[in-house]
Amino acid sequence: MSAQLSSDTSSSLGGDPLIGRMFGAYRVVRRIGEGGMGVVYEGRGAGTPARAAIKVLHPNLANDGKTLQRFFNEARAIRAVKHSGIVEILDFGQQPDGLAFILMEYLDGETLLVRMEQANARGEALGLCSVVQLSQQITAALRAIHERNIVHREVCVGLSDSKRLQIGVHGTMAERC
Repeated sequence: MSAQLSSDTSSSLGGDPLIGRMFGAYRVVRRIGEGGMGVVYEGRGAGTPARAAIKVLHPNLANDGKTLQRFFNEARAIRAVKHSGIVEILDFGQQPDGLAFILMEYLDGETLLVRMEQANARGEALGLCSVVQLSQQITAALRAIHERNIVHREVCVGLSDSKRLQIGVHGTMAERC
């Protein structure tokens, strides 16, 4: 209850206006990150402990029909790929006020870059066995994407706390294929 109160309070005191807002069955609880296309939030299921990552397209981009279509094509393309190394798309759509969003499975973890930087800061490198295992997982996930004839512009590699590799495909060019 207190977490919900603080989320609502931060919204009303000039914080992020999306904190506390519902997207599908998930309420935004905190901001995770931001990129050129939008902002990613953590969402909690209404009345459940379920979590989701909520990618919200920047409002100025949602007004561009071509960009909006590309955003939804990305969600459709990723949703069509069923692979343990590809992040699962739970839902996507547009709010009544025009905000476009994609609900994805939420994964605790870090990017491969962060993992490499941490090893480097300790004066270490990723071990050969780790590199080989990660390379095999990455190529298997990319194979699953390519078997669906999806051409991608950006691939994000993350490692969940359960040591499961996850690939997020951004900027798919499915409309060109």
